[in-house]
Amino acid sequence: MAPISGDNASTAKHLLPQSHQAVITLINSFSAEALFTNAYFNWSGTTSIGAYFISLDCIIKVTTQKM
Repeated sequence: MAPISGDNASTAKHLLPQSHQAVITLINSFSAEALFTNAYFNWSGTTSIGAYFISLDCIIKVTTQKM
């Protein structure tokens, strides 16, 4: 994946706090059981959606360090 640069980087940095807050709001809408029970949702396969959110958080941290 090519690094984000120029106007795209500026836009991404501007939108990150908003998108991060949207994800936090979404996480808070689920119970702990829904977040951390493997296969609670059929579409999540054999993992929990909490694991997806944790992975997303790691991706955001790595990406923002490169910006």
